[in-house]
Amino acid sequence: QRTVTFQDIASIKRTYKDPDVYARLNGNPAIALEISKRTGANIIEVVDAVNALVRAEQVNWPTNMQVTITQDNSEQVRTMLNDLVNNVAIAVLLVMVVILATLGLRSAGLVGLSIPGSFLSGILIINMIGYSMNIVVLFSLIMAVGMLVDGAIVVVELAERNMDNGYSPKLAFTEAAKRMSWPIIASTATTLAAFMPLLFWPGLVGEFMKYLPVTLLVTLSASLVMALLFVPTFGALLRGKADSNGDQMLKAAETDLLQEARDTFTAAAGASRVYLQVLTSALNHPFKVLLFAIAILVGTIQIYSIFGKGVEFFPSVEPEVAQLNIHARGDLAVLERDALVREVEQRILDMDEYESVYSRSGMRLGNDVAEDIIGRIQLQFVDWELRRPANEILDEVRLRTADLAGIVVEPEVQESGITSGKPIQLELSAADPDLLPEAVKILRAGMESLGGFIDITDNLPLPGIDWRVEVDRQETARYGTDISTIGSAIQLITNGIMLGDYRPDNADDEVDIRARFPEHLRNL
Repeated sequence: QRTVTFQDIASIKRTYKDPDVYARLNGNPAIALEISKRTGANIIEVVDAVNALVRAEQVNWPTNMQVTITQDNSEQVRTMLNDLVNNVAIAVLLVMVVILATLGLRSAGLVGLSIPGSFLSGILIINMIGYSMNIVVLFSLIMAVGMLVDGAIVVVELAERNMDNGYSPKLAFTEAAKRMSWPIIASTATTLAAFMPLLFWPGLVGEFMKYLPVTLLVTLSASLVMALLFVPTFGALLRGKADSNGDQMLKAAETDLLQEARDTFTAAAGASRVYLQVLTSALNHPFKVLLFAIAILVGTIQIYSIFGKGVEFFPSVEPEVAQLNIHARGDLAVLERDALVREVEQRILDMDEYESVYSRSGMRLGNDVAEDIIGRIQLQFVDWELRRPANEILDEVRLRTADLAGIVVEPEVQESGITSGKPIQLELSAADPDLLPEAVKILRAGMESLGGFIDITDNLPLPGIDWRVEVDRQETARYGTDISTIGSAIQLITNGIMLGDYRPDNADDEVDIRARFPEHLRNL
């Protein structure tokens, strides 16, 4: 004769939803925040912003909570960028040393101006057309170092010759720029023409490699302007002694050029004399030289096709991270999945070649994950100088986990370049989809009997268990209940009966109100 409320028959408490994913770091329970950048965003800026936000919010967190940042991809990007910048600087330095040794200090200084000038102009244009500074751009700049000084060297060398024959610096550089303009333009144009077709490279690879021809085109074009405009302008500012008879002296020098070449040939000795003899012979038999060059070209290609190692667009490099995909089939609960992943984790935690071991298990692991993957363990290696090659480490991981029953551990290394998946991929199709599962089983059995294959996976639907409750309607009516009430009782041992929801003051989303049996009573 009274109203029964929930507090009379139930304990009411605010708690968490049932977990569907577990995470651990180095074997310890963890709350993992996986940060991904948007396409086209600067990863270095994103990581710096995340680190600043973590430092600002960390003052409000419990003091016994340890914050660890792992798999920071910006470190690799910083290292690669620094290496490439250093390579560019060393390349510029070596080019300057060669020019200084052959042309002298004054000429080396003038030619050296064209390198930073061309670089800065090219980078400015790349920024104006909306391209980012990336690895391919920096690699292209390294390629351009040796090509962008050619025009400046030709102009400076002729100007030096003019000044030796009495011209003033202004007149010497003006005449050198005029006389060498078309040869330099033609030389640069032929180089640009070689890279021009790469602008129309189609597909995903073309989108990846388009920075190479664009960088070379704008940098070499800038070097043309530097060689014909800026370098002569700076050279004209040099102090030099003019000679009124300079024009006549230059003409006389040109007239005696052939006699000077003959005298050089006569006085040459050693390697220079051999070179001049070979050059003279080659000039006397031009067609034979042409045929010989064509034979070398064709022969080189044929020899490489027979004895070469083949063509690989993205060669494999030593990875910094690896991943273990843990496969298991069956109707496994979240805790069962986590227990299997923990077994694998315990087998490999004592290896000292990992900087961090990040484990995830459960029901939600991503849209790109095969259905039978119950968990993933991401391994971040220590520096490559302090460890064995990654392949040897992963081979040991296979040996340590080979005897675990009911699961398959599939190591997966970080791919270089564009992700392409596994080396061998077979796709099956049929007009009748019901025939596909049996065909996949036959194919897998054939591959296993043939041998030589590892980490064989497929995307067949996982076998599961269906629980069916059959209700005796007569007995149900005798006890004064119905199928709907029995359905509610089943909900009490699973996810609970949804009674409503409310929004507490300290939550952003609505919170479900569910009634369910205590944990020890949630069974058949």
